[in-house]
Amino acid sequence: MNQPIRPDSIISNQVKASGLTPGCANIAKDTLLKGEISKCDCMEVHGTVEGIATIGHAVVHPDGKIEGTLTAQSAEIHGTFKGTLNVNSLLKISGSASVHGTVNYGQLAVEEGADLVANIKKISAKS
Repeated sequence: MNQPIRPDSIISNQVKASGLTPGCANIAKDTLLKGEISKCDCMEVHGTVEGIATIGHAVVHPDGKIEGTLTAQSAEIHGTFKGTLNVNSLLKISGSASVHGTVNYGQLAVEEGADLVANIKKISAKS
């Protein structure tokens, strides 16, 4: 006898087929998101986020932009960030990135060519 198909298994298979990470907020190119994001495992930004985000892991892609406050366990910036950036563990800033504002980090890696204009402070790593 065939088992009924559960809707959550269909969605799970669709997420896997799309290449998206479950539990990850994906902000698409040409999308503007204003407001607050919290309790999110990860966030991939190809568009624009304006506001406050509290994330496990954040990636701002080369075409992505965040304006506001980002608090994350870890983050990779390849695009544009303007505001306050609080990263408890590792913050990676690529050579294509532009980061302006205030940066608080546990560990920092900055590639040659990055545009970093900020008040920078090393903080104690938090779990």
